[in-house]
Amino acid sequence: MEGQRMQFDLIFNGTEIIFLAVKPQYAQEAIQTLFQGVQQWTGKCLVSIMVGITIEQLKQMLKRVNSALSYLHIIRTMPNTPLLVGEGCTVFCSSPGTPPDAIETVKAILSVNGLCEEVDEKLMNPIGALSGSGPAYVYQMIEALSDGGVKLGIPRPLAIKLAAKTLIGGAKMVLETGKHPGQLKDEVCSPGGSTIAGISAMERQGVRFGLISAVEAANSRSAEIAKENSQQGASLTGDIRQGDQ
Repeated sequence: MEGQRMQFDLIFNGTEIIFLAVKPQYAQEAIQTLFQGVQQWTGKCLVSIMVGITIEQLKQMLKRVNSALSYLHIIRTMPNTPLLVGEGCTVFCSSPGTPPDAIETVKAILSVNGLCEEVDEKLMNPIGALSGSGPAYVYQMIEALSDGGVKLGIPRPLAIKLAAKTLIGGAKMVLETGKHPGQLKDEVCSPGGSTIAGISAMERQGVRFGLISAVEAANSRSAEIAKENSQQGASLTGDIRQGDQ
């Protein structure tokens, strides 16, 4: 571990922007291990990819290791997994005083594989619940739609392909036409037709409310994670200090 920290010190001292991407429950331990020996922090920017951890909480984690580290510029990000195929959604916010050139550099990096938007930090957890967790909701929708197709006799591979492509096409219609999703839905629903019958069945089963509730539940859990991580960070720091005595 000592060798890894020395290697990190060399990397940190030789760059202006550092990305920290660990599970939030391991954030304080990672910071304690990696940043303990860092001496050159002036003008450097730390980019966080950790759900539920605010800029202020991250500053406190850094401060527990070395009070001077709390002066690092911080950019907090929330990407999602479709970055892997060039269709990601990433939002970010930054600590006051972060240099514009650092912000532009990070935004350029994050924009390579999809959409990237700067937002107010108060929106980070809600956006994480929407677009960060959203791919899982979409996968479940694709699976459910394909199950419906299989039930009606469509082969599974074709049903999955059709369901996935339908969601891609629908999303592209929303983004490229600029029309409200409700308007596009109405354009598909003929009076007394099969589509409105399907929509009616979805409403009876509470699909719309289920999706809204999923976003709310994910947002609530993010807040809980942030609270747990803050408590764990303080506890870990206390344990380490006792061990040093």
